Amino acid sequence: MRARATVTPIVRHVAAPVVRAVGEAEAEAWLPSSESGLRLWLRSGTGYYQDSAGTTPAASDGDRIGHWADQSGNGYNFTQATDGKRGTLKTSIVNSNSVTRFDGTDDCLAGTTLSNLIANNAFSFFALISAAAAATNNANTYQNTAIIGESGQYWGLFLKSAPTVHAYNYDTTDDNVSKSISLSTFFVVHWRHESGNLYISKDGGSESSVASGNTGSLTGNAFIGSRDATNLFFNGDICELFGYNVALGTTAITNAVNYLKTLGGIA
Repeated sequence: MRARATVTPIVRHVAAPVVRAVGEAEAEAWLPSSESGLRLWLRSGTGYYQDSAGTTPAASDGDRIGHWADQSGNGYNFTQATDGKRGTLKTSIVNSNSVTRFDGTDDCLAGTTLSNLIANNAFSFFALISAAAAATNNANTYQNTAIIGESGQYWGLFLKSAPTVHAYNYDTTDDNVSKSISLSTFFVVHWRHESGNLYISKDGGSESSVASGNTGSLTGNAFIGSRDATNLFFNGDICELFGYNVALGTTAITNAVNYLKTLGGIA
């Protein structure tokens, strides 16, 4: 047995390619993979590739991201085949951590069918993001800027110009619940569906909720940075995003929010 050293070195997660910040190690006592039901984990500093096939690493500031590899173990990678529509890797942006930057014009990443990510009656999703602009204010939630969307417009996270961030679920009606945000400021958002209600919280604060039945359809493809790869594009940064096909319990939610707050240096 190796003797314990007087000063224990920090042990980091290592995956290639990695653009990882010093501050993130503090959050690694708990990881998204610590909870059952993890379906998607797009991790800051990990799994970036310049090409959609995932063969050429993206590691330098300004590299285009054509492939963001899922770290959940499920292989639900998000990709973009068209070079001009790829987001950009920006290093040392929030608490020295890297982000994927979307230009608000045509950048987006296409992913798996929604059925692989959520259950129609339950999910828990978390993200550390910053919106540079929120340009729309349409009555129907799905007709606004999408941070993460779905091609059938049944589910997602959207922005309105108040500025507000909206969790959205379609159960034959437009069910949405929102929180106020500040532009160009990183925040942690958690949105979930549980027991016939849709919830949202920001930075671990109080939840807002609205009654919402089962998600109407799970057959569409998920997109990051747009609603459906053709319009309503996100202008801002996504540092990390992960989600579960179950509604997590209180302790797990607290751990997940604190993990992202530590990543983002949010008090």
